[in-house]
Amino acid sequence: FNLFADQAQKEIFNQYFYDLNQFSRGNRSSGEFADMNYFLKEKIDVFKRKSSVTLNSVGSGSITSSSYQLGTIWNDRNKIVERVSRENLQYILESKLLKPTVFNPIYIKRHQSIYVYPDVDYANQTLDYEYIKQPSKPNWTYVVVNQKAMYDGNNGDKVDFNLHFSEEDELVYKILKYAGLSLKKQD
Repeated sequence: FNLFADQAQKEIFNQYFYDLNQFSRGNRSSGEFADMNYFLKEKIDVFKRKSSVTLNSVGSGSITSSSYQLGTIWNDRNKIVERVSRENLQYILESKLLKPTVFNPIYIKRHQSIYVYPDVDYANQTLDYEYIKQPSKPNWTYVVVNQKAMYDGNNGDKVDFNLHFSEEDELVYKILKYAGLSLKKQD
């Protein structure tokens, strides 16, 4: 069950970003209560977190390992640190007009690390950032009674789903679909 539950939750979570991209391509809003962009952002907000990172002496630091997607980064002056692509970094650093400054910092991301420029000005500084947290792996805890697994909600290892409450039906459907495939009975 836990494997099916985790896979179903991940599938629904990943679909949020695809759907948001699709709905953002055009203004498809047809009123206050039918704004799909707003509704999808509300579902994603369940996973939004804030944290901070202290950069090392060369202006780099590691973000939390539970980060699915990195959002806005800002410094202690409340200036946004702008993300740039690795491909454009060298051009930006060599440009007289685009070169990063304390008031116009930039960063690149590699895996779970960020590299901030100008690195000399940001060495040993702490930056705040927002990120989308990966969903926690659900864990249905149980005890065996008469050779049957019975739910044990009092177990400290229990982990609930992180999805928006509106996903309950879809989540149940997907878990049952995976169970049916496992039993080789798609119906």
